[in-house]
Amino acid sequence: MTDQGISYVVGEEKCLTDIVGDADVLPLLRGAVRAGVAEASVIDAEGALLWGERNPAARGAISESIPIRLEGEVVGSLVVTGERGEDYLKGIAGLLSDALNNIIATSLKRMLTTEIHTGVVIPVDELASLVAECEREYR
Repeated sequence: MTDQGISYVVGEEKCLTDIVGDADVLPLLRGAVRAGVAEASVIDAEGALLWGERNPAARGAISESIPIRLEGEVVGSLVVTGERGEDYLKGIAGLLSDALNNIIATSLKRMLTTEIHTGVVIPVDELASLVAECEREYR
């Protein structure tokens, strides 16, 4: 809190790498490669590779891309490439997309909860110490 009211600490712009990391994404991509795709990757909105796994022995003739959204805004894409057929790749890409979106949503909620706790609970603690100080003064 400030002298003029509440200062909001929640809602800063976040990019994909602020929310999830290697430990969140790479196991999913490795699993897709083990399931038979040639390559699975996540690229940011500008097209830069963020994470990727590939089977060097496999070739990818077909590619499936699904946008990754953060609070409705496209922040990247999940790209799966392989030879096995469009339906197979769509299924793997859909599964990866659902899992990744759940991880992103959960991580974002955890981050926002932490920001709220830091921004609100700590000032409440300060308020409690002020109340205790006032009680001492009136005794």
